Formats: sequence, structure tokens, C-alpha cells
Amino acid sequence: MSKSLDRLTLLQTFVRIADAGSISAAARDLGLSQPSVSRQLAELYLLDTVIQFQQQHPEITLSWLLQDGHIRFAEVGCDCWVKIGPVADESLIVEPLGEVERIAVAAPELMSAHSTPKTPADLEKIHCIALAPFEGGRIPFTNTKGKKVVIAPPIRMTTNNISAVRKATLAGLGWAVMPRWFIEDELNNQQLVDLLPSWRAPRLTIRVASLPGRHRPRRLQSFLDVLKTTVPKIPGIEPLSRSNVHLRKRKP
Repeated sequence: MSKSLDRLTLLQTFVRIADAGSISAAARDLGLSQPSVSRQLAELYLLDTVIQFQQQHPEITLSWLLQDGHIRFAEVGCDCWVKIGPVADESLIVEPLGEVERIAVAAPELMSAHSTPKTPADLEKIHCIALAPFEGGRIPFTNTKGKKVVIAPPIRMTTNNISAVRKATLAGLGWAVMPRWFIEDELNNQQLVDLLPSWRAPRLTIRVASLPGRHRPRRLQSFLDVLKTTVPKIPGIEPLSRSNVHLRKRKP
């Protein structure tokens, strides 16, 4: 297995931990021992960034916590929060780090009963597995020429668990929009097919949120600088175009 696919497996473990709420629960879901899942987590994602940062700043003690859901900085006592998707807290400074490509996929068995789709409109005839809150009754697509369309496929299942979306899609219950990095193995093994190679769903932005400047210690700014450099280099994450980079400041 290639290094990039090894990382994909680790990212899938990370998502399972987030979905299950704990390492032990994720281990049960994956049919693995808790030490095995812990070792995989130790090899993951953003942890490379943490290690690099601590090598550069050995005097800093760092606590790296995994928590799903909304974070209240005052209660948790954290310096920053890395999240895929929007950050609703207007009291924070939110900075984009990169974007996740998302594609429409289905199991070959499902598509054997349908004509090969040529446009997103063709998917309105096939049941969809929707990931909440990113997909709902209306799903936008953009092609390589910039044309945009919105479709309203019949929704067979809605869930906020991305692993459940993948499993239901592999079972042929419907097509789904999923991040490419999460299903790279299944695409390479032809367990899933890219239904519309010229069309993509809106990308999701990876963001880092932190407290306003007067609360920002130098150690945090140094860590944010490392994140901005390393996250766009992670396989499956695309750098943001300059036109999409923006900061949200604290409201007065």
C-alpha cells in the first residue's frame, strides 16, 4: 500500500473516532483493539504538524485533544480549534487552511441498473445518501467550465456519520457526495465509481479558529504559522486560492 493510501486509512480511523465519540468505541466499530486504534491515531494527520512544531519549539508543552461538536474556548481552555466546515462562533478569529474535494460516487452494482449519468440532472432519477448538514434536499454541482446547477434527488437516507454514508453507498443503497481522500481506496479498487468526473460538489474548507489578538500568545501564532504551511500539503487537501482567503474578525 502506498504512503498516501496508508494516510487515507489513518484518516478513516480518525473520522471513526470522531463519529463514535471515543477511541474505545471506534475500536469496537472497526473490529480492532483499543491499543491498535491508539497507535493509528498517533500516526495521523495533523499530528505530524504537532511533532514538527514541538521539534522547532522544544520549550513549549502542547496538549492535542480530539473533540467533535461545538467548542467553548473558555470551558475547554484551548488555544485553537481545527474544524472542517463553518465555525459559527462570531467571537473567534477564523482562518481558512485548505479545501477538501468532494465527488459524487456510487457502487457499480447500483449503476448497473441505470444509464451512465452525463450531467447532474441524471442523478435526480437515483436515490441519494445524504450527509448532514452538508447535503440535503438540494445539492449544487459545478463543472470544469464553471457552470453551476442544483439538483433535488430523492433522499433515501440522511445521516451525520460519514462512515455510515460510505457503508450505505458501498451497499448500493444510493449514490452520495463524499470527500475524495475518504474513499480513495474504494475508487482505486473500483468498489465506488466517480459518477461525474467533470462535475464536483462544493468543496469544504478546513479552518482554524482562535481567540482575538489580545488573547493570542506568541506560541499560538507560531503554531498557526506551521498549520498554514503544512495543512495544504496533506494528500487530499487543496490549497486555497487567494480569492477565497479571508479572515473573520470579532464583532465590536
